[in-house]
Formats: sequence, structure tokens, C-alpha cells
Amino acid sequence: MNISDIPHSNEPLSLFEYSVRKVISLGLMGETKSHQEWANLIFNYENKAFVRVELMSIVKHGNPAYFSEDLQYRFLDEKIKANFPYLFGIKEELSLFDQILHALDAEYKEQKDPRNRKIYKVLDCIAISSQESSYVYKAHLFVEEGDDPHFTEGMPLDFCSAETIYPCEVVEYDYVNANLFFSSTRQIFVSNKSRVVSDATMNTIALMNLIKEISERNIEETIPLHKFLNHTTKNLDNVKHLQYSSYLDDFLSRDQSQYEAFKASIDKDITFIWGPPGTGKSYTLSAIIMALYQMKGERTAVCCLSNVAVDQLLNKVVDIIEVHEPNMSIGEFYRSGRSHDENLINKDFLYPDDSKAKLMRLKIRRYEVLIEKYKKDNKQFVDEAILLKAKLKDVREELKEHTDYLISQVKVVFSTISNFVINTRLKDSDFDNLIVDEASMLALPQLIALARNVKKRIILVGDFQQLSPITVAGVPILRNNVFRLCGIDISHTEHPALHQLLNQRRSNPKLVDVINRPFYAGRLIARNCKYSPIVARAPYSGNVIGMQSIVDGKVRFTRGGTRQNTANAKAVIDLLDIYSQQEEETFSIGVITPYTGQVALLKALFIEKSYNLDFQDRVKIGTVHTFQGSECDLIIFDMVDSWFEKGKNSYFGKIYAGEQGEQLLNVAISRARHKLIVVCNPDYLKKCPGGVVTDKTISIFNQLLAARWTQV
Repeated sequence: MNISDIPHSNEPLSLFEYSVRKVISLGLMGETKSHQEWANLIFNYENKAFVRVELMSIVKHGNPAYFSEDLQYRFLDEKIKANFPYLFGIKEELSLFDQILHALDAEYKEQKDPRNRKIYKVLDCIAISSQESSYVYKAHLFVEEGDDPHFTEGMPLDFCSAETIYPCEVVEYDYVNANLFFSSTRQIFVSNKSRVVSDATMNTIALMNLIKEISERNIEETIPLHKFLNHTTKNLDNVKHLQYSSYLDDFLSRDQSQYEAFKASIDKDITFIWGPPGTGKSYTLSAIIMALYQMKGERTAVCCLSNVAVDQLLNKVVDIIEVHEPNMSIGEFYRSGRSHDENLINKDFLYPDDSKAKLMRLKIRRYEVLIEKYKKDNKQFVDEAILLKAKLKDVREELKEHTDYLISQVKVVFSTISNFVINTRLKDSDFDNLIVDEASMLALPQLIALARNVKKRIILVGDFQQLSPITVAGVPILRNNVFRLCGIDISHTEHPALHQLLNQRRSNPKLVDVINRPFYAGRLIARNCKYSPIVARAPYSGNVIGMQSIVDGKVRFTRGGTRQNTANAKAVIDLLDIYSQQEEETFSIGVITPYTGQVALLKALFIEKSYNLDFQDRVKIGTVHTFQGSECDLIIFDMVDSWFEKGKNSYFGKIYAGEQGEQLLNVAISRARHKLIVVCNPDYLKKCPGGVVTDKTISIFNQLLAARWTQV
């Protein structure tokens, strides 16, 4: 290997590929060495030892599936060869579909690996309701320090007792007491070695089965998907269509970039809409959806990553309908899956006009009112409230099953991507058009599953400068998003199907300035001139960006290997204390941090404060990934990283490294509408120890350091 082979990026996949090639060239594949030894051998072009160590950390922790687990470890050559044959000079003989199936199989195996599965020991488990074919249980879990269990209503899990595995569903999770409430269709016999397992393989299995089915027949050359499979998406075709209502042109007339994206989506067979944060992506999408709806004989599928995102987009469409189509007839639009949005549950045109559906919707509303009453009385985890939540979950499922027959009849169907893949009626339906939101997190296998029966248009909307697809196996075909698949990135934006939204109306111009040049080549135009009282209020009165300086904070590692900083967490709570006392305000607050360990600590401290219910409802705490697609009036960004508790070799965590670190910062900063407060050690930001953060990340740090004194 020579100097031309040295990676120009700290992105984990690039470093991993370089490392494997270097180890092969040195004849060390299969050898066992310490982390320091591997670092010195592989990254010997770096002068500083700590930089070599950190680069090796990015390689190992960014691709953990391909290394043995000991302190002294080796590259797992057989597994690497199976999933990255090109690194060994092996020509890929597999067809595209065989490559995808191979990658999905690798993903499934890694998801089943104990290192990647969330397994919680059950300390105690009791039944709180025992009815025929419907049982509700409360399990007290042992949760490792720093772990942030992610149990959401309706989420599938396995309860493992002795030799029996019971498929169950989450009803509620009591974070304070680590009590998990869940339902089962079978009576569970609890043993002293019971475990709760969060199983992420269901969606992977469903996707594998669907890809196998698709691979057995040819993809028609006349449909848009064929161009993605043959790398010909630049060859656009016109789509003939009927007229749509003129009010939609007026709807977008004030923003030329939105209007051009709208027209391309209607007129062409493939459209990429690059929607940086706050540029009206959902606003534009809602107009596109209404235009396609008005075209006689055309059917459209609209897919998002999460139920929350589906409901948010559908509410935008409902806003247009209520103004311009107030007499919308039943059976034109359908929300597939389980919606938790009360506003949508109350929309008659989204549901069939029959007595059974009406009764179930009435039950849902009644249960929600009763549950809200328990919450206001601070008794949300009493048995009565849990049983009501279990009944509510069941009724939502009944409503979904009862109304799913509408899928084959309606003109526009809204669904999550996972529901689309799993739902037989959906995946087998024919559509003229497909719209996918947050497509920066969409990989090729998901696109194939969604678009295989789409005849006319594929419209992919997202921001490739934000978070990419999530994968534990890390195989490139699963890691690269559909923008990159088609040759689109920040250095290559000339694709004829790509249309960028330019006018940023969400955030204060000072916030737009921070992300504009590093991520969007300075193209964004800040249009939000609204003044928010939150800027004038303490803390940091008059400042759009504030920096809470924590010079005595120390980073510690939890048993799970994630990071916590107690001083930072306490500073965040001090800020929330100030805002909780401003009772007349109703602004939303997001607390974002990169580490699950810090999320766990922040949630625990937040719950201890016993803030009033209205304030609790206005505050959301989570990792950067959980905030993608969201926005808040105020964002408190807890960076966590600082000097270590012990030792002198402090360094930035791998989560801030490379392209991933850049995307993380972009998402965190761009969630704020009016004000951003960064909790960190400014001196640590200035020194950027470790050498793994990119020049772009350093430039963002410098902007934050400079902007903290900027007045409105």
C-alpha cells in the first residue's frame, strides 16, 4: 500500500476498508494483537500515538461485528470475507438481489448476537389482569447503570421463561421504577431465570422474505424502480397527468424552490427533494400529495420511518383538506397502522362509515380521557391506568385490522415503512406513486420493497447531510442511503432529478448561519423574521445561542461503555428549573445528547424534580437519533464530552468522529426554532483532543464558541 491509499475521511466504513486492506497486505489477518499494536501497525502514517489509537477505536467500535471481543483481538477474516469480498480482491459473482439477501442475512445474524440484543433480567413478575386470551403483566427489570431502555407502546418483545418464549407487546414502561407492563395472549409461567428480550429481527425477517419473493420475478423495465437497479436515474421520463386544482400553485407560489420541486414531482418519473431542516419539506409534500390525489385513477403510497412522522405529515395534509376540500368523502385517504394522534382519530373521512368503526373510535377517545385523568392525578402507573392502556392498545389494533380492507380502495395510503413491508394488503397492492419522507435513512432493500409495484412516480424526500440508515452489520448496501446510491452527495448535486429547498423558515437566522456553509454550501436563505420572547428571557437574555460553561465536568464510562457527565446533567436540570418557573410560557423544549448513558441520567434527574404535568409534556429528552425530523422552540444540547475522571488521555468519543459526527451536530443544532443552549466545556471544544473530529466539525465548534455572545 502507498500514500494514495491513505483514507481522506474518518468515516467508519472508509477507515474499516483501509484497515482490512492494510492487515491483508501485512499478512496479519487472523493474528491477535492489542488495540495499541493494531493502531501502530495500521495507522503508522499518523505521527501522534493518541490519534492512531482513536482511529483504531473508530474502526473497531464502528464495525464491532468484525472483531473478536477480547482486550487483545483479531479481525474476523471469514466474516469480513463473506460480507466484504472486494477487500480480498474477490470479484462479486452474486446478482444484486443475492447481494441484498446476503447483506440482510448478515444483519439478522448480528441482530441476534448477544452483543446487539437488549436482554433484561426479570427480578419479579406478576399478573395484574388475567382474562381469556388477554393477560397483562408487570415485570420489575434489572437495568444496568447508564442503560436507557427503549420500550414504546405496541413494541414487540419476547418474555423468556425456562425453555419457553412468549411473544408479547409493551403496554407501558415506568422509567423511575424499571417496571415494564406488557400484554400476552397466553398465560406466562414465570421462572427464576426469566428474561425480557427486545427483538429487532422482525422487520429484517419480513424484508428478507419480501426480497426473496421479488427476486423470483423480473422487475419490469417500464417502472421507475428499474432505473435505480440499473443506475440510470438520470434518464428522466415525463409523466402525463390530468390537471390539479389551481389553489395548489398559489399554495407554493411564494417559494420558487418549493414550486420547482412540486412541479418536478408531478411531471417526472423520479424526483429527489433535498429538504434541509426548516425549508418546508412537509409543506411541499402535502401539496404534492393533494395534487396526486386529484388525478383521477391514480393511487399513492406515502411512507415515513416512524408513526410520529406519519401522523405529522398527515396532519399537514388534513390542514389543506379542511380549508380547500371540506366535504372530503369517506374512503379517499387512509392511515394504515396504529395512530396515536387524537386529531386524526377524530377525522371521519379517514375511516369507514360503519357502526363497528365508530364504536371502536368512541372507545379510543373514552379510554384516552380516562388515562389523561390518571396522569393529572399523578397515578399513571396504578393498575387501573395500565389496564386502560392495555385495552386502548387492543382497540387500536382492532380498528387497524377492521379498516385495513380500505387499502385496496383508497386513493392515498399513509404508512410507516415497516408496516408497509409487514402488512400483506399493503405490500401486495399496486400504486401509481410512491413518496418516502426522511429518505436519507432509506437503503436500497427498503426502496425495492416499497417501489416494486409502483408504476409512475418515485418521490424521495430527505436530507443526505443528516443521519444515514441504521445497521449493525455495516455492509455497504445497507449503510448507504438512496441518495448516495444514485451518486448524490454534497460534492455532487448536479443530478437532474435533484431539487433543493432553499428558504429556511424554521429557525432564527443566527442558528441557520451555523449550519449553512458547512452543510449546505451557503445556499440556505434564512426567512424566519419572527421574534420569540424565549430569546429575551433568561438565561442568556437576548442571545440566540448560549453556552453553559461547565469547567469542572468529568466524563465517566458506564458498564455498557457509554458516557455520562454528572456536572453537565445537573447544569441541564438547572436550566430546566429556570424555565419551569415561567408558568405563563408554553414553548417546547428539547434536551438532546449523543449518549444513551447521559439520556438515562438526565431522565432520572428530570423525574426526581416532579415538575408539573404541563411542563413535563413540553420537555422531550433523547438522543440525536430520536430527534431527527422533530423541532422545538428551545434546544438544550448536552455535548457530554470533557476531561475524563481518571487519566490524562481524554479524547472525543467516536460518535463525534468523521461524517457521522458532522451529521450528528447538524441534526442537534437544526432542531431549534428560536434558541440553542450548548452545555459543554468551552476549553475542551477549543482543544478538540483526540484528533478524530473532522475540520468541518471543528469549524462548527468554533462557530458555536463565537456565536454564544451574539445578540438578536
